[in-house]
Amino acid sequence: MTEFVEVPLLPQSDSSNGGKFTYSTASALQSKLLAEAARLEGQAGSRASYVSTAKHDFEGHFSELFATNATTASQDASNLASALRTVAGYVGKMIAAGHEEDARRKENNEWVHRHNNKDFGDQFHDFWFGEDERPNVDPGPAPTFPAAQASTGSRQTPAPGGGGGGGGGGTSSARPEDMRSFATGSRGLDDALAAAPGGIEAALADFASDCSWGHIDAAGVVGAYRRYLSANAEDASWADTIAAAFEAAGGAGAVSTLSDAALGAALQAAGVSASRSSLQIDPPTAAGAMPTSGYANDPVNTSTGNFLEPETDLAFVGASGLALTRMYNSMPSALGTPGGVRTGMGIGPRPGAPAVRHRCPLGPGRRASSRLPARR
Repeated sequence: MTEFVEVPLLPQSDSSNGGKFTYSTASALQSKLLAEAARLEGQAGSRASYVSTAKHDFEGHFSELFATNATTASQDASNLASALRTVAGYVGKMIAAGHEEDARRKENNEWVHRHNNKDFGDQFHDFWFGEDERPNVDPGPAPTFPAAQASTGSRQTPAPGGGGGGGGGGTSSARPEDMRSFATGSRGLDDALAAAPGGIEAALADFASDCSWGHIDAAGVVGAYRRYLSANAEDASWADTIAAAFEAAGGAGAVSTLSDAALGAALQAAGVSASRSSLQIDPPTAAGAMPTSGYANDPVNTSTGNFLEPETDLAFVGASGLALTRMYNSMPSALGTPGGVRTGMGIGPRPGAPAVRHRCPLGPGRRASSRLPARR
């Protein structure tokens, strides 16, 4: 009887069995992604409040720029949170697929255990009535990962001499302390997010190390998170620069009015763009998590491709070691069997007992052989 080897479950698997998948590591990544998405979304109310305060006495062209930038920042945060949830969804699908794969492997291993530990009665039954088919000889369905949409945008940097977005003859007015309040509040929220990109990156690295059965590329999302924080920092600098310009014009503690050209020149001198671009997020991708097919470890000669499968159908314990055996050989037979298939039937001692063999052909590609104990 041919013995088979049980297939390790994914947490104990390796590259020879499709790769390893550690559920705790995958779950930690999923939790990290969802937590950071929720943190971004949870700041929406506070950011809207800071924007509202700054806009209270803000009038003119630069008030419109500020409102547009704030809307862009809000959309960036929403898109970034959505991208994080997309990656978390990929991980969740892999976890579910892993459990399904392990269920297939357990079913296979149970069959292998029964097969390898059959007694004489079971072998006799299988010889006459056949053995239950080995489960999961065909691969299960592979998980699918819907493609994420890329988020793109282009920064509208004012052309040289364009007055930083305020080259016309209009004026804008604001209360400088309200602008300062926005900048301070925005920076405080950003400080709470500062460690998030590195934390996500570390969780992704752990996943790559412990979960080779699947693959996730979210480098574009992590990079976009860092650019989001940089854009927020520039928005805070924008507000501070505008506030300083109004203060220099004598507006400290009161609403001050200044020409748009002067405000644009102040932004240019500080190296701050007048307008914020939409955040570009390269879509994440996921692959792998392929179900194993067959689980068989049947003897195949890798140099010739020849497939050999010896089977001991019936062993007669105590009867001089007699056994009823068969052999499948995929190579062409000496009789030129079309398709290269032949079988043999033998009766003889168990492996290790000396014997003599007698053979006779049974037809094209077939022969019968008797294997009897050698005379002493």
